[in-house]
Amino acid sequence: MANSYNALKNQFFSILESLKGHIDKLSATGIATEKEVKEWNSYIGFAGDTFSDSRFRIAVVGSVKSGKSTLINALLGDDLLKRGAGIVTAFVTRVISDEKPEAVIQLKSLDQVDGEVRRIVKGLSGVASFFGEIRDFDIRRQKDREVLAKALNAFAEADLSHEGRRNLLLLKAYLEGYESLESVLKDQPVIKLKGSELVRHREYVGRESHAVYVRNVELRYPGGWIERDVEIADCQGSDAPNPLHYALLQEYLYTAHAIVYVISSRIGLREADFKLLEFIRSLSMMESTVFVLNVDMDVHPSSEDLIGLEERVRKELALFESRPQVFTFSALAELIERSGGSVSESRRLSLWKETTPELLKISNKGFSLFRGELTGIVARGKALVIDTGVTRARLVGASVLDFIRTRKSLLKGDFREKKQVISEIEKRQHDVVSAMNMLESMISGLRNSLVAECDKAIQKFFDLKYGPVVSDTVRMIENYRIEESFETRLKDLKGLITALYDFYIHFRADLARFVIDKVNVRIMTFAREQEDFVRYRLSEAARGFWSLLKVPLEDYRNALRGLGVTLTEGEELSMDRWSPSWNVSPPNFGLLADDYVLAKGVLYAKYGLGRMARLWNRLKKLLRAHRTDKEALLREDNLLEAVSLVKRQAREEVLYAFRDYRQNFRFGYVHRLIDEGIASLLREFTMRVETVKVNLERLEQLKVEEENKQHSLDALLDETESAVSGILEGLDRIRMEAGCLSPEAKELCFHVQASNRGEGR
Repeated sequence: MANSYNALKNQFFSILESLKGHIDKLSATGIATEKEVKEWNSYIGFAGDTFSDSRFRIAVVGSVKSGKSTLINALLGDDLLKRGAGIVTAFVTRVISDEKPEAVIQLKSLDQVDGEVRRIVKGLSGVASFFGEIRDFDIRRQKDREVLAKALNAFAEADLSHEGRRNLLLLKAYLEGYESLESVLKDQPVIKLKGSELVRHREYVGRESHAVYVRNVELRYPGGWIERDVEIADCQGSDAPNPLHYALLQEYLYTAHAIVYVISSRIGLREADFKLLEFIRSLSMMESTVFVLNVDMDVHPSSEDLIGLEERVRKELALFESRPQVFTFSALAELIERSGGSVSESRRLSLWKETTPELLKISNKGFSLFRGELTGIVARGKALVIDTGVTRARLVGASVLDFIRTRKSLLKGDFREKKQVISEIEKRQHDVVSAMNMLESMISGLRNSLVAECDKAIQKFFDLKYGPVVSDTVRMIENYRIEESFETRLKDLKGLITALYDFYIHFRADLARFVIDKVNVRIMTFAREQEDFVRYRLSEAARGFWSLLKVPLEDYRNALRGLGVTLTEGEELSMDRWSPSWNVSPPNFGLLADDYVLAKGVLYAKYGLGRMARLWNRLKKLLRAHRTDKEALLREDNLLEAVSLVKRQAREEVLYAFRDYRQNFRFGYVHRLIDEGIASLLREFTMRVETVKVNLERLEQLKVEEENKQHSLDALLDETESAVSGILEGLDRIRMEAGCLSPEAKELCFHVQASNRGEGR
């Protein structure tokens, strides 16, 4: 399939340029008015815009170190991505098939870096002594970096959780990386590496001290058999410890067209995989997901062992997809065979060939089948893009051709004899315009109806009292259990404030994880349901509205045929295959909620901690009164008041976050989605009406001009008619060849073409 899509795309734009050239000739001779030319060129641009966002996105997902980067390298046939990179950083590496190698690395702004450092430091246990010094942290200031280093030393020996240790590593990476990146760090700088310098992108993504500063990575690289405009994304591990990584993964999956799920044969499926698979199913993307069982050649003693594992994996995947597509191969072996690999890797490949040749045979076959399936998935997606573009271009070409044929018919013979027919055509034109005006009003009403229905669903889903995600989150907060270690510490009055702060940080981390693992998933599922609802309603409306418009349109075309005009025929006018499109996705509540519960929340917590300090002072007064019944002092309502303060503040913040997000979801996402869909629907109908209308205003004037000229316009009209007819045939060929892009379709097309050639003989 190499370059076939790109070749068809180039042919398509070449045809559009040819069509524009013929339109310019009609304009230069005065045959077509300025208004007609402007409309045709506008719709030619509309047809070309079909390819403006035609990038096909493939998300490569799986657990940490399952072989995602190695698989992408094997697909590229080169060791491009760094394998076995760290898991602390959070960004998606996007590889785009392109003939010109280039790396585009977007770094975080200094404000983002400072904000993240402040958030991390505030979330570390025992931070109170550093709070005043760190609140206005600026990494550019030497003094502030010294404060940060002091904080790191203070926490180095502290008894921190796994998350706390990970945060320390992040802070250390920020300090270590600043010196070497100081010269390039500006307000969100972009680093571009071209040609042979592309390999230097590893300096930024492979070293933790640089990777923490990276916001986004885009690599353009020749994909060989992979089509241009295909994006393969190396996503975060499904089991990465930072919940925000999972939120970013969710965000990318929502926009992906296909998913490649990598499963390590050494590890198999784990709990994190089942969580991610459930999310993929909730997005209705299981049919667009293929699974790769990535074989560790050093683990499996025989092909029987590997086949048995594959069957077990298929059974587990059947819980999510009844007939999962599983391809079994070693991404590393396939990469080494194609790129050569290092000396040690070449030796490993030679050893595998000697000791387990049957496993390599399974791998080669599996990789070949996988490539074929991936090719087919991309081809089918690209064919839809081409088909849409051809449909739009054909409407313009057919309009020009009908215009020419109508002109030729009306300019022949006695013009006055045809005035009655022209009057009938104008009447039918008026009927079409009236029908279109009525449709515009109906489409506006549809927009209002969709907004009202979606707003109702949004209000119910995000209701602050009864909404499912809100009530579940509030319930999680209220039912959150205090770990035994915190219970013990909270009973020690001397360390009460520190213990409470530690509990607060631990609770916030669990809340953030709940929001991303549970709440964000349900919100994205709800968002997809809203998209499907709007798409269904618009598609159904398109077919219903078309049934109202096609009668006056057909009457109008029949009136033109009454002049003896042979009009172009085709399925382009029908709206049966039309589906709305938009370029909008839901805001990520997981990322928004983190801003509230981990950063802003600390400021709120100070108020809560102040109230707790007053409680502590009250308890100390009781102690000074020589009360001997210490159990009474520490009765549960006093002990848990501190916890209730944290929970109460968290509840208020979460409700505020939901209220804010609901508005953003409603206006910034759903209303935009509806407006883009309605605009697309209206433009499709307008295009169908405008491209079939023939301007009759200048016919009589043209007739007079032609009679006064020494040469007839017939020659130009005949030439243009022939050329535009050829353009329509060319568009039909592109559509047919686009349907043959996938391997299975290509074979069928070959047999059909061979059969046609045989019949021709």
